[in-house]
Amino acid sequence: MNIPWKDAYRRAEELPHAVVESRYVGERPYKRTPHIVFEHIEGGGTCWLCGKGRGPLCKTGHGNKFVCDPCQRDMRQHHEQWAREAGTEPSQFTYVPIIDTLDLEPQ
Repeated sequence: MNIPWKDAYRRAEELPHAVVESRYVGERPYKRTPHIVFEHIEGGGTCWLCGKGRGPLCKTGHGNKFVCDPCQRDMRQHHEQWAREAGTEPSQFTYVPIIDTLDLEPQ
């Protein structure tokens, strides 16, 4: 099914467990193997950081990972503190559920 990516993420969120795959369709000779770009699990996946809690898929410095609410808060604070110390603006996408950032990204 070829639908805009934001709609695909939102449709996936409505199901108990769904993945959204992306495939290169351009003219260059890249691999056209599909890869998972978004996954939704009802109740969230096991937290990548603590391994105990469950949470939504979030963007992290290590790729897209499931992160529980307490770890999201802690890592978001750490990210913001690190950015202030480095004299940069913190990313509005890091350690925030991907589904919550869709309206911030261009289509």
